[in-house]
Amino acid sequence: MFDDGPLRDWLHDNVRAVLDQHEDMDGTPVPSLAVASEAVERSLTQLGIDWLYSSGLERKNRWGADESNRAVSQVVGVAEAVTQEAVARRWPAR
Repeated sequence: MFDDGPLRDWLHDNVRAVLDQHEDMDGTPVPSLAVASEAVERSLTQLGIDWLYSSGLERKNRWGADESNRAVSQVVGVAEAVTQEAVARRWPAR
């Protein structure tokens, strides 16, 4: 649908702050890895959707409803992938 490289880079630039929000003082995920991962993915998805609409891609490409829905689905997929990579690095399986 669109080149997601810039979105992926932007989410990687912001993922540390999002992870920090979901980490306890001792470096463990709050309150559990599953809950923290889900919260990180939700945050990154929202950041990605904000990026998508602020980027002007929708206006530039004159997307209709179907194209917009596919673009949002693509954002969700990118956010999920970035979350999985970041969570695995930050909180490796113990």
